[in-house]
Amino acid sequence: LNILTRTLAACQQSILGVLVLFVWVVFGYAITGNSVFGGGIFEFRSINSSFSTLLRYLLGDFDCPALRDENKQMAPAFFWTFEVLGLFLLLNFLIAVISDAFADVSAEQSFIDLDSALAK
Repeated sequence: LNILTRTLAACQQSILGVLVLFVWVVFGYAITGNSVFGGGIFEFRSINSSFSTLLRYLLGDFDCPALRDENKQMAPAFFWTFEVLGLFLLLNFLIAVISDAFADVSAEQSFIDLDSALAK
């Protein structure tokens, strides 16, 4: 548990940066979804509902036929670019930040002398 808390403490600024980037990307897509699909799809009726709909899309709860029926040209580009950016890139950024911090914390811990650790 100690290594987990030290890892999260070491990467909290970077995680905050990735989360801010994530919110900006989702917010941009929420505005786009509201302007493109808001007239015909209830889930995109406002920017707030578009934001929550896009978060549900990242969890796998999406309705591609409804998007395609509303706008055949924009639906595939909108959906796939959002999924690639949201799931693959931003999630992997988050994993990379945590993994890098974990490697740093683990390297610090591995240099502790055994005699001094046992003496404590």
